Amino acid sequence: AGDDPDDSRPGCPTNTPPVAVCDDIEVELGENGKATIIAENVDGGSYDSDDDEITFSIDHDGKFVCADACGDDIIVTLTVSDGQAENSCEATVTVVDKIAPTISCDASNIVPSDAPISFTATATDNCEDSATTVTIIASDCYKYNKAGKRVDKTESCVVSFVGDTITIVDSGGVGDIITGTVVATDACGNTSTKECEITVLHPVK
Repeated sequence: AGDDPDDSRPGCPTNTPPVAVCDDIEVELGENGKATIIAENVDGGSYDSDDDEITFSIDHDGKFVCADACGDDIIVTLTVSDGQAENSCEATVTVVDKIAPTISCDASNIVPSDAPISFTATATDNCEDSATTVTIIASDCYKYNKAGKRVDKTESCVVSFVGDTITIVDSGGVGDIITGTVVATDACGNTSTKECEITVLHPVK
């Protein structure tokens, strides 16, 4: 009798390694500027021909933040194991931010004597550390007459705006409504628009 083992003999089955199949995925940041994945998220149908139970792991902690968004894709390695052998593949994780900034106006009602007066618009974003630009792109001045008809008052109002600040040099008179159109854009190009409104009131004696 020979001494060479024959693993192909009955009773000595061989193990076939699992097959790793990856899926590229897109991950969207939440309101907190974070996103999380697990290994199964990048599994594209991995299997084991021996019908062994397989487990999954990735070479990444699965946590993504704003710094990962709007830039290069992130490559993760998925490892599939049947307890005896393993196989791996690479998946591309694209981290995106689709949440636009939220604009706030510090505008308030004024009386004619308050002019000149300036107001500054601000914005908050789920990615607080990213660069968010806030710009006033237009202004308007009007009032409503007793019949409820809108009357243009841009000739009597004197308003200027630079960057995120609008300055009312002359309110034009009691009852005027002065608006500034504000646009905020975050580092990923998400944009929001808001109209800030200031009403000119009659001075209280």
